Amino acid sequence: MKKTISCVILLLGLITVQAGIADEEIDKIAAKVSEYTAAGNYPKALEELAWYKKELEKRNFKKILEFFQEDLAGFKRQSPKTQSAVGIITIETSYKKNSEKIKATLTGSSGGTAGAMGGLAAFGHLAAMQSGASGHDSFRLNGFTATLNQQRRRPELSVILDNGWIIKFVAAEASAARSFANEFPIVELNDYLKGNF
Repeated sequence: MKKTISCVILLLGLITVQAGIADEEIDKIAAKVSEYTAAGNYPKALEELAWYKKELEKRNFKKILEFFQEDLAGFKRQSPKTQSAVGIITIETSYKKNSEKIKATLTGSSGGTAGAMGGLAAFGHLAAMQSGASGHDSFRLNGFTATLNQQRRRPELSVILDNGWIIKFVAAEASAARSFANEFPIVELNDYLKGNF
């Protein structure tokens, strides 16, 4: 019995050490960037900086996913899909409650500024200003510009956040998409994406 307890304690110790390695590793990468920069070895500094950026992006993904709560308004979150390409982040997941399903997708720039997404957001604002045209409606949702497109098979509600980020909710009914969007922590997510926390 004592041997089993000792093994469990040792295993927990190893897990704790493994959990701490990530912070130590990112600190080591940062130190290498500084070291290579000071030595004027910019190719190596840039190489290490790329690894540093990748690690930060992983952590950013993880933090953003926290806003996609596992339980929200009686819905259960399904496994999220994340991808990053040419500076654009996309996080997509579905929520289910009995036979009802709502898809939530967040898209934005990993650089923290509008970048390529700025044009998309500007287009969204323009579309919002042309509200009322064939199946489109625009309104304010928690202080943000929102557009509801009912021309699709499943209504799509888009909320334009700051810095060019856009979050979309797709549901079987427009009222369901709107109700779910009101429950989603949009303000808190927007604050995080702006770095206001």
